[in-house]
Amino acid sequence: MRSYIVKRLVFLVVTLWGILTLTFFISRVIPGDPARLAAGIRAKPEQVKQLQKELGLDRPLIEQYRRYITNVVRGNLGKSIRTRRPVSVDLIEYFPATVELTVFAMILCLVVGIPLGIASAVWQGSFVDHVSRLVSTSAVSMPPFWLGLLLQLIFFRWLKLLPAMGRLSIYLSPPPHITGLYVLDSLLTGNWTTLGDSLVHLVLPGIALAAGSMAVISRMTRSSFLEVLSSDYIRTARSKGLPERVILLRHAFRNALLPIITSIGLQFGVLLAGAVPIEVVFTWPGIGLYAVQSILFSDFPAILGVTFVVAIVYSVLNLIVDLLYTVIDPRIRY
Repeated sequence: MRSYIVKRLVFLVVTLWGILTLTFFISRVIPGDPARLAAGIRAKPEQVKQLQKELGLDRPLIEQYRRYITNVVRGNLGKSIRTRRPVSVDLIEYFPATVELTVFAMILCLVVGIPLGIASAVWQGSFVDHVSRLVSTSAVSMPPFWLGLLLQLIFFRWLKLLPAMGRLSIYLSPPPHITGLYVLDSLLTGNWTTLGDSLVHLVLPGIALAAGSMAVISRMTRSSFLEVLSSDYIRTARSKGLPERVILLRHAFRNALLPIITSIGLQFGVLLAGAVPIEVVFTWPGIGLYAVQSILFSDFPAILGVTFVVAIVYSVLNLIVDLLYTVIDPRIRY
């Protein structure tokens, strides 16, 4: 097990290096002069050249790449051209909002998607199964940003039930910063007003973000359960007269869990990366909104920093999922 983890960590380093290299050269091919954007449209040519020199954009491309990789190895992600702050500081500020939204969306996926998939498998061909299939197909087919706009129109504009943007109401102050997650920080400090308001603000963006992944997890759960329920040991358990609840929870669920866990791990990464349009629609101050603003400003260090963080999270999640296999199924050994 230890040697397997070491090999995966080495592979993780190689993967991150490849992603950074690819993103670095792609960002340099995109038209646009970040120094010109940072200096402003009224800046003189000599001012732009001076800023290019300060940012290191006047150096040869290979030298820029070498310096960037060296700085990343040292833990320095560079300085944002747009905010003029270290990228690591910006990511620490914006990333908790994305984590909070992603975790909330994943909870929705698990709470709704898995029971819905189990119900569809148990009552295959029933009204529940047909409704589940219709809802799942619609959720997968619907673009998240369009669903977000639709939810805003219905629940904010027409019904006036839920807020349309932001993490908190304008008349409330954020809770004391502990983790950067408003829900968790409100719980830790006992600020129940802020807790309720932050949860309410999570509902619409959380549903819009979770809809597609919820459908995928639901269909994967249904498919896995149907395969397990047709197994010989399930028929044997039923022939012994065991209650259906015991058969489903004790015998079927654990054996059907491997593909479900795989789907959950992949969908968590999809949620994290797919938060970009949702954060733009709901003005959610996470790394998705930060990435969009950085792209519009040709802020290369910030773009690379966001890519680096998302790649790390995605790779670590895949490693955790692989290690969970040994917990779920003792027959699996690495």
